[in-house]
Amino acid sequence: MLDAQIALVKDPSWAVHEQCSEAFSWKRVFQAVPNLLKVGKHTVKSPTLMSKQIKETARTYGADLVGICQVDHRWIYSHDRSGDPIEIPVEYKYAIVIGIAMDKEAISASPAFRSATASGVGYSRMAFTAACLAEFIRNLRYKAISMGNDTALSIPLAIDAGLGQLGRNGLLVTPQYGPCVRLCKIFTDLPLEPDKPIDFGLTKFCKECYKCAEVCKAQAISSDVEPSFKLACPSNNTGILRWAVNADKCYEFWVENGAACSSCVAVCPFTQ
Repeated sequence: MLDAQIALVKDPSWAVHEQCSEAFSWKRVFQAVPNLLKVGKHTVKSPTLMSKQIKETARTYGADLVGICQVDHRWIYSHDRSGDPIEIPVEYKYAIVIGIAMDKEAISASPAFRSATASGVGYSRMAFTAACLAEFIRNLRYKAISMGNDTALSIPLAIDAGLGQLGRNGLLVTPQYGPCVRLCKIFTDLPLEPDKPIDFGLTKFCKECYKCAEVCKAQAISSDVEPSFKLACPSNNTGILRWAVNADKCYEFWVENGAACSSCVAVCPFTQ
């Protein structure tokens, strides 16, 4: 009965994300308005101004954070979930990375089901915002690949785009919302001006703060003082200086818990 009650509340929060598969599309989703078809490709005279306009538009569609970076092909997955190779054409030079803030009060209930509902709402808002912005770019007659967790790694792109830094918990930590955000992104050939990575002292802070490691029931978060190149599980990529998270243990707890888990997000001082 408890599982049924959890599903009744949690599952609807994913409705937009799960039912609108075209939100994360490589091509136009809707037919353009007839008058729009007569308009030629938008001329970008200033990538700086265009970047400002893109960020304002993204916020209009629901983005809480927006950053821009050049596409680093090291962060693109080699294959999709079907096993097909992922090949991003070279003309997609820029990534627009969007942060969607989650309800921190609901997240604070983790590992109870209410926090999973907040995650679902975050994913549904991701789908809506990314789909809208991608269609806006296509209306300017430029290409746009909209994506959630698929196609490329969100956290490295978000770091490159200046949205935050990598925390002990293995998540993007932002100055504004801590790790209490969901990430989506759009690859495009629209000429833009990239932002620069930021350093707000997170690594030094994480060296002295162990709250996420202490609250993790799966014991998946490192308690080492210093970040290193050590791996915690086969899911970790090599060659990255960080506190590696045992993603396998984390996921096993999610399955056991039945409602995911966001305790490391809830306890982070930057979330508060």
